[in-house]
Amino acid sequence: MIDSDGPYWVHSPDPFHTVIHSDEKGPFELHRWAKELAQIAGPNKSIMRYVRELANNRNRVLYANEKGVPSIIFPDELILERLERVKWIMVVVIGVLQTKTLQLLVIQALEALLIAVERFEGEGFAFPQFDQSAANLSIEQQPDGSFVSGFKA
Repeated sequence: MIDSDGPYWVHSPDPFHTVIHSDEKGPFELHRWAKELAQIAGPNKSIMRYVRELANNRNRVLYANEKGVPSIIFPDELILERLERVKWIMVVVIGVLQTKTLQLLVIQALEALLIAVERFEGEGFAFPQFDQSAANLSIEQQPDGSFVSGFKA
């Protein structure tokens, strides 16, 4: 049995069938990254509003309007941040394309993102239930912000 000093993020041991569960909102429910997405969006903002603002900034750069052709000055960090995001997307795509098996973590993350940006309809994927009798990798955040991991049975 796993103690609940949590919240724990628990992964199944098979690397291609990883599913993250959390006891943050109950007894090891499927993790949806709501807290993490809210942190990305910033204070007093929903993730949907954040995504719309990003799209609006992109559109202002790309398209002319009644004020003429746009021009914008921005710091180099903005371009480097976008480049880093593209690199991570490429890593995920390459990882997904390299295996023929179902990758539950990718499905879980994509489903959570679609729910957050209000583009998800239907029942969703039938993820496996958390097995408390099996050894699972747990990750716990410490008060100093670091993480400790280990197998719990």
